[in-house]
Amino acid sequence: MMRSVAVTCTAIMCSHLVYSVEGDELTIERALSMNKIMASLDAAKNRIDNDLFLYQTPAFQWIQSNVYRYKDFRESIYVMATEGIAGKKFYIGDSDVENGH
Repeated sequence: MMRSVAVTCTAIMCSHLVYSVEGDELTIERALSMNKIMASLDAAKNRIDNDLFLYQTPAFQWIQSNVYRYKDFRESIYVMATEGIAGKKFYIGDSDVENGH
């Protein structure tokens, strides 16, 4: 029987980790992969806000969006990769295979 347990973590990357009592190694690897993905996104935070989330004004100038922000984007990726919505998740790869996919 497999059980899931929520644990509070002190890492800056997450507010909780979910792991299975059986097969802990696989889930722990997935958590580490998620932390690596979030760390990569965090490193690009300013470029995402300043170069990606833009809109064009009527004067044809590109301006930073005040609707779409990195903080919300990051939270969305985390939720979709760890919890999902309607049974669908953002696929971040498998840790139990040699080449990651």
